[in-house]
Amino acid sequence: MDVAGLIAAAVLRNHPQARVLPFECDVVDVQLDARQSVMHNAQKLAAVGGGGTNCSAPLRRLLNERARWIW
Repeated sequence: MDVAGLIAAAVLRNHPQARVLPFECDVVDVQLDARQSVMHNAQKLAAVGGGGTNCSAPLRRLLNERARWIW
């Protein structure tokens, strides 16, 4: 089990409006459900694979979408 996936799933569970943007070389589209268990979503995130380290990919996706930032 991936620690980052567990943390992201826990955040999503407590804040259903949150967006989780897993990435490798680019953002990987994964359908998560905030109503599902943390373990269910963490398993989906762990299945993404890994290996890529393009940490700017989620930021680029948000900028391209002109996403609104909520602090």
